[in-house]
Amino acid sequence: MVEKGSRAGRAFGRGFDILALAAGWALFALSVLVGFEVVARKLFAFSLKGVDEIGGYVLAVASAVGFIYALVQHGHIRVNVAFRYLGPRLRALLHLAAYATLAAFAALLAWRGVSVWSRSISLDAVAPTPLATPLWIPQGAWILGLIVFAALAIWLAVDLGWTLLRKGSAAVDRRFHADRMLEELEAERRSALRRAADSRRPPP
Repeated sequence: MVEKGSRAGRAFGRGFDILALAAGWALFALSVLVGFEVVARKLFAFSLKGVDEIGGYVLAVASAVGFIYALVQHGHIRVNVAFRYLGPRLRALLHLAAYATLAAFAALLAWRGVSVWSRSISLDAVAPTPLATPLWIPQGAWILGLIVFAALAIWLAVDLGWTLLRKGSAAVDRRFHADRMLEELEAERRSALRRAADSRRPPP
């Protein structure tokens, strides 16, 4: 994986941040649209037609973006109650097993998604809705997200294995350990305490 402190790492980070923000704004716009649809139907017997269809597309693409962002931020849920009590070698092997499993699952998702997308193209399939959307268009955006997710997951798994072979289990533990979120929270807590202390300090 690209190191976060490097120039490439910062560029990747900004790109994924923008992607996640775009997905968030799309979900916000969808919620506004659904709210308007509910009010319009209740008070004016009026419907925009196709809001549910658009909502399905937005949720599918936003989910794929969420997979990517959680992977980049090491945000996927881990059950690590006893993890810190294991030896570094065993922790490194468990890291490798977890990322290899995730990479295999992501690759399976992408492979099946591409199969669905190619079938929609070959059949010239359209949604059975008033919008009659050609299905390859929203499916293409969804598939692109799954492919990026699979590529990143495979990259992380390979990088972890390479780090383990070249630098040992201690290096793997530093880069891929499961307590990173706890450390970030602790650093943020200390920073907040320092800011609070500085705000109470009398001016010179």
